Amino acid sequence: MNGPTYVRGLGGFMGRDATEYFSSGNHVFYKTCSFVASNSGNQTFTITEALTRSGFEYTHMALYQIDFNPDSPATNFLLGGEGLPSLSHTLVAGRRYFVVLSPYFEGDTDTFTLTSTANVFPKNSGIPNSAIAETTTFYVANSESFSCRIPVSFTINSLPTATANSNSPICTGTSLNLTGGGGSTYSWSGPMSFTSTDQSPTITNTTVAASGVYILNGTDANSCTSTVTTSVIVNTKPNAPTINAPTEKVVCSPSTLVLTSSGCAGTVTWSQGGATGSNLTLSTVGTYSITATCTVNGCTSDASSSLTGLEIKAKPTAVASNTGPYTAGQNIVLNGTDGSGTSPESYAWTGPNGFTSSISNPTIANATSANSGIYYLTVTTNGCSATASTIVVLGISMPSFTGTEFCAGSDLTISFSTSSTFNVGNQFQVQLSDADGNFNSPQIISTTTVAGSVICNIPSTTVGGENYRIKVVSTDPVESGSNSSVALTVNPLIYNLVSLTNDYTSGTANKKVVNTINASNKIISPANVLYQAGKSVLLTPGFVSSSVFRAEVKSCDN
Repeated sequence: MNGPTYVRGLGGFMGRDATEYFSSGNHVFYKTCSFVASNSGNQTFTITEALTRSGFEYTHMALYQIDFNPDSPATNFLLGGEGLPSLSHTLVAGRRYFVVLSPYFEGDTDTFTLTSTANVFPKNSGIPNSAIAETTTFYVANSESFSCRIPVSFTINSLPTATANSNSPICTGTSLNLTGGGGSTYSWSGPMSFTSTDQSPTITNTTVAASGVYILNGTDANSCTSTVTTSVIVNTKPNAPTINAPTEKVVCSPSTLVLTSSGCAGTVTWSQGGATGSNLTLSTVGTYSITATCTVNGCTSDASSSLTGLEIKAKPTAVASNTGPYTAGQNIVLNGTDGSGTSPESYAWTGPNGFTSSISNPTIANATSANSGIYYLTVTTNGCSATASTIVVLGISMPSFTGTEFCAGSDLTISFSTSSTFNVGNQFQVQLSDADGNFNSPQIISTTTVAGSVICNIPSTTVGGENYRIKVVSTDPVESGSNSSVALTVNPLIYNLVSLTNDYTSGTANKKVVNTINASNKIISPANVLYQAGKSVLLTPGFVSSSVFRAEVKSCDN
């Protein structure tokens, strides 16, 4: 060692250490080794391979705490001595210590190797311990005369502030852009033996193997180097999803096309409007060619193969009419068109008395009452069909009324018209079918001598049913109008519900009566049943319910 000097106290006897500083010492060169104790406990510092220029093998070693000032060497002194092979002291964690080494004689120089039990500082670093960039003056002195010395200065430069960044995370097959800064020259290293001297290198067509830590050594104009790192993640680019076609690729509006995808563990994005999700529903008239991509961890696949041949066709608008009303013997003229303005590919008429036709405007000659009723037209355009209907009135029209559910014993008002001539004394009878819609034994619920509106009464003895029909019949001449197109539901006075015949095991049922329900039936889950009676609901022996069941006393017409 040579360089700065301080007055080293004797600090003990040869080969021994002392905890008291004795100021009558030599003016010698010194070297400091500084560190901060990371743990509390006893540490031992050992000098090996010490040799002075004069050949004297004894080196002085002293330990200071907190700070060392060569101009005040007694301050913060802990212990020291000459010729010590080692020095031990109990350290305090977090406290700074200084090991000060010096030769025995003034002007003498020394080389040494210093070790500690915990390796707290670098061995023989050759420069003073200093965390601050500064200019330090050392002296070259004649070993025979301390006063004969020459100052030599050198500068300790600050390290550069190197920076390393990247465009991570990225996807396989894309480019990794590394960005360096803070230096004059650069040296990169990283996974897969990557090296570069560019400031900001680019790695193209990356794979997952390019993931990892990239190290940058940035060197400034003073040849000082700073080392920094940046971590890179390369995510796998997913495969394109598979698009599953619907059973029918061509449909007619308002039907839709539902496409499903598979093979994507992330988000599926469809080419149609940028919609996302595993399914895509197409509902607008037109032709389609659809692709999809899959995105996982921010990486998007190539587009899937196109699914083509998809089409939603426009449905035609069927319009049906006739030139009636008619009288017996006249010709019935039916008119059919496509209301959308296109020319249909085909027409299909059906109607009363077995009527069929495949032309747009068919004629029925010499019509009779058997030809009155509802005629249905189906038009087909571009493979799509639509249906409409028209009512032909010949003699007596189909009755019309409001509502579909009535209580036995209640009234309803029907309306009808005529187009024939009837004899004096003729009566129009309003007839009610049986529960199945048949008029083999109809009930007459009203009579009138003029067409128009008439009040009718449903007999209180009418049994419950959901398919009753109404029609009007004349007596002179005898003509029969068409059955009502709408079915009537009649709720009876009483329901007697018995097991097996009236058991409910599924679905929803609503039984209404005017007066009383007598129930000995069974209601089995998951059936959902409501009994509603105007006077009472009697659950008689044999009744069982293991599902949702409600009974209400409530008017039949509510």
